[in-house]
Amino acid sequence: MNLVNIGGAKEMAKTTKSKPKTAASKKKPAKTAAQQSKAAEYVGCLLELHKLQGLLLSHLRKEI
Repeated sequence: MNLVNIGGAKEMAKTTKSKPKTAASKKKPAKTAAQQSKAAEYVGCLLELHKLQGLLLSHLRKEI
């Protein structure tokens, strides 16, 4: 890179070389069996939590 003097301040000149563009893959990597089982466990826990929230809300409505 060459230094260019513009307005009394030295600045770096841009290079003329351009980096080659790489093709980005649009496909998502496949999930492993361990990741799928962990995700299934999380979904099960979320469903149980949803049921408990519904139960608590129904008890709260009765109290009010």
